[in-house]
Amino acid sequence: MILGIILVAAIAVCIYYVLDLSKLPESANSTIENRTKTIQGNTIYQTKVNGDEWFMDPDSLNNDKRFDTNANLTRNVDGSWSVDSKEHSQLNIWTNGSGNFRQKGAMDTYNHSVIAARGYWYKPSDWKNVEMTGYFKLNEYVEDEYSTYSRSIWHNRTHNGCGGSDYKLKLHFDGSVSLDKEEWHVLYTDQPKPSWMLEHKIVDGLGNLTNRWIGLKNIVYNTDQNGTFYPTMEMWIDETNNGTWKKVHEYTDRGAWGSTMNRCGGAPDQLITWGSPVATFRWDDTADVDFRNLSVREIDPP
Repeated sequence: MILGIILVAAIAVCIYYVLDLSKLPESANSTIENRTKTIQGNTIYQTKVNGDEWFMDPDSLNNDKRFDTNANLTRNVDGSWSVDSKEHSQLNIWTNGSGNFRQKGAMDTYNHSVIAARGYWYKPSDWKNVEMTGYFKLNEYVEDEYSTYSRSIWHNRTHNGCGGSDYKLKLHFDGSVSLDKEEWHVLYTDQPKPSWMLEHKIVDGLGNLTNRWIGLKNIVYNTDQNGTFYPTMEMWIDETNNGTWKKVHEYTDRGAWGSTMNRCGGAPDQLITWGSPVATFRWDDTADVDFRNLSVREIDPP
């Protein structure tokens, strides 16, 4: 009798966990275990309800259909990954609904006025208000930076380069910060600032990033003020590699930044308020960078 009760209980437990696990997404990079490891202590803003999210799975990154890169990747003994690229390293994270876009590679329009009015390049589920996070280690110093960007699609010269308009948050390898607006590909305009201000903002106490794991979190979201949406950019860093984040830069584009974006059908200083099907981590001029714990989440703006 007792044995029968134990057997029934064991079967019930097994059924419970099978049913529970069946609720998990099929993608390996979205398992609860991987999400927990990646996200723990790493969020600034809440994930949007039913919003898209992606978390790096260190065990199957090369098989992740939402992740692609122009570089060869090698997994390190500590579970991080190394990049071997010829000129620049570009790690692309695609939205869950971007499959057909990647296959066709074409847009119905490149007119910024049209895209701004509807709020996205490809689908309403595009990355728009995003929190991008990763940990990086530069193994040999060069004069370059880690940068992230979203709200753009193809960075090439077709269609007047209008697919490449974005905001680029940059953490330079010397420990300074800058922010550029790419009006179109390729034309960059520095963040507006007083004439006396340095080109790059020095982060107090940070210094050279060589041989150090640094957490980088770049956040872009639209701030609603009386029905007008202004893009806000924030940079946060974890300089001690222990999950302690501090904001080191913030800027809101309220106009008067850029002067040639009307070539793409918008205003000369067009606010880049729309979503895109891809978000990108990038660095140039070095192949000797390790990375881990990448994530991209659609957030609720503060």
